[in-house]
Amino acid sequence: MKKTTIYVIAIIAGLIVSSSAKAQDFDRKSLITFEQFKEKVSGVSVPGFSGRPQIENEEDEGIFQAAFIKGNDMFLIKIEARHYSPGWTASPYKLEGKNAEFGLMAQLAMLIVDLPETYSVLTLVSNKIKDKATLEGVALETGFLQMAAESAGWPSRIPADYRLKGALLEATEGKDYDAGFSYQVRAKLIMSDQLKQSLLQLVNTYEDEGDFLRFPNGIILNYPFSDIESMDEMYNEHDVITFTYYIP
Repeated sequence: MKKTTIYVIAIIAGLIVSSSAKAQDFDRKSLITFEQFKEKVSGVSVPGFSGRPQIENEEDEGIFQAAFIKGNDMFLIKIEARHYSPGWTASPYKLEGKNAEFGLMAQLAMLIVDLPETYSVLTLVSNKIKDKATLEGVALETGFLQMAAESAGWPSRIPADYRLKGALLEATEGKDYDAGFSYQVRAKLIMSDQLKQSLLQLVNTYEDEGDFLRFPNGIILNYPFSDIESMDEMYNEHDVITFTYYIP
């Protein structure tokens, strides 16, 4: 099968997924790296196909894809950045706890799985394998459904007892000349029950000023809502929340 044909099938799959999608943040990247993608898809066995897949990295578009090819038959595995919540054509069902949808369109069968924990969408497409259970089996074999976000490292300026718990996407440190502070650390974390509980623990332990915490050594933790009760109203599970630490 020609590479152009693979691209056409991938484009069709993308249009189907995104045609009724809900827009999110287009600056986000999938937390699955290209190296992780290559490692996982290279170990997958797809019924009726042999050998290693053709792997492509469209980094600018946030898309990784692997095509298993045999004559005119193909099986495509694609990971793309979760720039949207998939717009389901019907009510999604649960596959290992993830929202998923199976569908047939013309000569293609497709399985879409939403992976918000890693800011990814997994799509499987084939013109040969039309069986839902087989596509689900391959999806599970990739291991992408079991992946969790890996936390970044905290700067040493933030004492361990002052750090929020949960998946830390990044923590950027810089100078701060406002209000008498020397540094600030902007911490991006994924909204989760673990994060909320850790913030509540800090609130109950240290001095709560409403929309910020004051620690004994003068560090202030500012959060982007007026009070803790507003957290659930402003953020859904798996949303990114940015907290700012101000350091004297």
